[in-house]
Amino acid sequence: MDRREFLKAGVVAGVAASAGCASSTEPAPVLTGDPVPGWRMYGRDPARTYTAPVKGEQPESTPLWSKYGNQDVILEDPVIASETAYVAYGRSSMYRETSYIEALDLETGRRNWRTPLDANRIGTPLVAPDVNRVFVNAAPRTGDTGVLYALDAQSGAIVATRTVDDDGVGPILRTRNGILSCRGGSLVRTVRRYDAGALDETWSRSDVSLPVVGGGTAYMTTSADTLVAVDSASGDTDWEVESVHTAALRLTESGIHVLLGKTLQSFDGTGERRRTLEIDPGLDPALAWPPVVTESTLVLHYYWPMEIATSLISVPHQGSDTLWRVVSDRTPRLHIGLGDDFIASSGAQRSTRIVNARTRREEYSGHLGTPVAATTDYLITHDIDDGLSAYRMRDDTT
Repeated sequence: MDRREFLKAGVVAGVAASAGCASSTEPAPVLTGDPVPGWRMYGRDPARTYTAPVKGEQPESTPLWSKYGNQDVILEDPVIASETAYVAYGRSSMYRETSYIEALDLETGRRNWRTPLDANRIGTPLVAPDVNRVFVNAAPRTGDTGVLYALDAQSGAIVATRTVDDDGVGPILRTRNGILSCRGGSLVRTVRRYDAGALDETWSRSDVSLPVVGGGTAYMTTSADTLVAVDSASGDTDWEVESVHTAALRLTESGIHVLLGKTLQSFDGTGERRRTLEIDPGLDPALAWPPVVTESTLVLHYYWPMEIATSLISVPHQGSDTLWRVVSDRTPRLHIGLGDDFIASSGAQRSTRIVNARTRREEYSGHLGTPVAATTDYLITHDIDDGLSAYRMRDDTT
């Protein structure tokens, strides 16, 4: 699934706290779960922070390898575990009969294995090293069904499949002892929970958004304009409150953050609304990329596609004041976070900037592809000409 979840939004001219804070008591914390190494799924981790714990602040100037450049293929975002990158792709054709998953050595780009799948469309994989599996949603060219595949992470052999009456494809998120398979569009989709071994289905929900997962709880919005907290193992509802239906949810220890249009709402671990940040309603509507979560900020990105203008806004996890805001006539696109409080964005002529999300201080500017995934030591970018390229991150502070 493509990283871009386009949402109707407005450009922030000034962000102020509304009268949405319901209580002065201490907010109930949100359990975000154990830290996840690598970039193992869509959005990197179950909370979909899009931020990797890299140790360096700048990539090397020369890529370790480049693959899939100038090829007529559609690439899904790669996922990474340990020293291996897993890539799903297929020929750019509506008549495509076969899609592929490849495992690449992250240092050399050498192919460890490649598995063909009977699929016209394919989603972003999930790699789960603890059960030695790679999971992916796919759909054949004909029919109204979809298939969930489980592959051996070491060999690529197909070890289990599940067919569902839904030909949509979407990402898969990891939960405790299970996975959440998401199908459909960015808003109206079905989420099914399977155990990670035999792929037995334990529960499902329809007409919900792509969830975020923290600890043993999955949070999602519904078509009834509510935010619901669901026990990820049983599917039971922990609580449900009025909110908005949007795919742009993010999770931090201070709250569940819901972005739609010109409003950012933050809820605590019991569902109590703690913050509503309102966007100036007098500005023309634009489009928004989903927020990136850094160590202490949420970075929002709004843009006008017809006017080639963009706005980046950095908001703390808690509080009513923005840290900084910049409006530009350039066309940078906010993609991922790197390390503590850094964000990476790309613009015209393959220009990439790495910026401190708290201070807006630029740490790096160079010519790379679009940043799409990262780990402690590596950054992967995507470019039409070069395809996927892997760079080693360097730490200039040592």
